[in-house]
Amino acid sequence: MNAQNSFGIDFIVRNVKGAKDLAVVYARITVNGGEPVEISLKDKIQKDQWNSESEKVNGKSEAAKLLNNHIANVRFNLKRIYKDLVDKCEPFEAEDIKTIYNGKQVVKNKDHTVMALVKLHKLHEGKNLAPGTLKNYGATATYLQNFIKYKFNREDVHVSVLDFPFIKELETYIPLHPIKKHDKCTTNGTAKHLERLKQMASWGKKMKWLNEDPFVDFTPFRIKTKVKKLKWHQIVALEKLLLATPQLAYVRDLFIFSCYTGFAYSDVMALTIDNFDITPSGKFWCNLYRQKSEEFTAVPILPTAVTIIKRYKDNPRAVANGTVFPPITNQEINRCLKILQELAAIPFTLTFHIARHTFASTIALKMGVAIKVVQMMMGHAKITTTEGYTEADEEWIEEETKGLEDKIMERKQLPFPMKVLKK
Repeated sequence: MNAQNSFGIDFIVRNVKGAKDLAVVYARITVNGGEPVEISLKDKIQKDQWNSESEKVNGKSEAAKLLNNHIANVRFNLKRIYKDLVDKCEPFEAEDIKTIYNGKQVVKNKDHTVMALVKLHKLHEGKNLAPGTLKNYGATATYLQNFIKYKFNREDVHVSVLDFPFIKELETYIPLHPIKKHDKCTTNGTAKHLERLKQMASWGKKMKWLNEDPFVDFTPFRIKTKVKKLKWHQIVALEKLLLATPQLAYVRDLFIFSCYTGFAYSDVMALTIDNFDITPSGKFWCNLYRQKSEEFTAVPILPTAVTIIKRYKDNPRAVANGTVFPPITNQEINRCLKILQELAAIPFTLTFHIARHTFASTIALKMGVAIKVVQMMMGHAKITTTEGYTEADEEWIEEETKGLEDKIMERKQLPFPMKVLKK
């Protein structure tokens, strides 16, 4: 049920059975236009004494004054109960107001709160998420917790508050209140947080915690950005770097390996010798299920990547770890990539994921590999994800239109068909 936003109280009279001239006063309450509920005041009056417009008893007698005061007190108490329920940010109906007015306790799914949903989603679905994705869900949970404190001055609220206005306010809140003051969330980063909340809300609906999908009318705002990838001369520049430390050389090799395979950092670090096969024709192949999407990926290993594998597979740390490459943290890789970026004069921030973009675009698509094949090699569940790498740059356009001018000139020099000249 959505947050409450309307409340009505009317006082009416109903006939007393067997007494045509007598009536009993009732308070009729409605919440959000739902089914009305009636509460008997148990006071009997003469029917002709009731004023339906003012909802009071006519007359100045002591009995009339007492009953009108009773009606005013009932109205006041019902409004107070309604306000208390609204302040609790939990779903309720008119029947709940009647229950509380009669001195009884309303027992509902009070444990179905926003943060409880977040924790339950992590408990059940967390095992299916890659470590990096799980970490991102944790950041989304922190933003949610902070927003609830900001908006409601409470640690948690019932899931019924998840509606369109809540989502729009959260969309505004996230970039203005970063978790880390030096790391403000971008527009697209905010959209990612809202997408994760959408996944949790969708799961909550399946679990019967939510009656409706709060995101049904919501589309997060995004700024379209170009996919960053290396061009051929930048790949070659990295390959030819003479590096001062073994660690820089190792990170460079891992990055280049990803450029020629499209594997993400988590996939590269998890590779074992069992992932590789040699075909009867002597081709080197890698078969694995991607860490993030669990999609099957089969990629032919190009000579440069094979050389890098041979360089590290017998490293003592790799052997001890049971992997092809020695373990290294993502933080250390990012630190080294900043240095490599400067040394190779690359004009944008170098991240490990850019190597994956480079494989899809520069290595595969620009070299004429069919997009369906690239989708399989990248382990994309949807081809629309792969299509994001097909954005043509000047270099690609120039390559694809090479010879176009000559072909146009050839066409211009063709003789006109005779039937055209006869017209």
